[in-house]
Amino acid sequence: MSVWYPFKDGLFVSIDALFTMFKIHYDKDFHFGGEVHDFWECLYVEDGNITVSGDERIYSLSKGDIIFHKPMELHKFTVTGDDGASVFIFSFNMDGRLRKHFENKVFSLNLQQRNLISDLEEFALAEAKKYNISVSEFPYHALLMSANHSEIYLQRIAAYICQLFLSLAGNDDASPSVYNPETMLFKKAVVFMMESLSLNPSVEEIAKSCNTSVSGIKRLFAKYGGMGVHKYFLNLKLNAAIKMLKSGSSVSEVTEALNFSSQSYLSSAFKRETGKNPSDFKL
Repeated sequence: MSVWYPFKDGLFVSIDALFTMFKIHYDKDFHFGGEVHDFWECLYVEDGNITVSGDERIYSLSKGDIIFHKPMELHKFTVTGDDGASVFIFSFNMDGRLRKHFENKVFSLNLQQRNLISDLEEFALAEAKKYNISVSEFPYHALLMSANHSEIYLQRIAAYICQLFLSLAGNDDASPSVYNPETMLFKKAVVFMMESLSLNPSVEEIAKSCNTSVSGIKRLFAKYGGMGVHKYFLNLKLNAAIKMLKSGSSVSEVTEALNFSSQSYLSSAFKRETGKNPSDFKL
């Protein structure tokens, strides 16, 4: 499946695959512990308030805000609104030079853009009802399952998404970032880790770089990173490894450059964290 639209100055955007699409309500204090995957994901807040992290960035989102998570970005969220939060989430493969515009971005949608998402949801729900597809039975995939009955269904879904993305092409980053001593410390730790991928710093060294304690740095990563310090660092290394592999580096070159103990360890880490082998990311 591929739907693409041209844009000014030779830029364009295309949706090549859709993986999940769902609307769900979460109660107050719901905590999604975090994940990383090799495709894009959008989270749109239809109602309520949530705190979202993407790599070292932390955002406070409310009704009408949408965040883009780029491939291999570590992301998580916590519901902070008293009445919970309703969100619409979809994941996809995106190509085209315009995709750079959406990296590390959060937008506040205008009424027309919100209506585009509402129209997309209404269309998808109507099609699911037409084919007796149970949203409760397949909560994360039901809105895509009509493709089993209609050859053009995914094309129409992708067309809605491309229209939304093109309408955002001229927007500036809304940047509702959360700045407080904790989030700044977390960002400082992640930046230090990203600059030390080949050095394999210990938790103690990471804590020292931020002038905090080991227990303090562990608590920060549990709260804002959604995982332990070691696992977070490993995912940063794997992200860097994927970029090297896609640019033409061999597995042995990646192993040496990022100071993995062996090629077999690199392969096992890839399989465990991404479900794929290093060779799957080669050009």
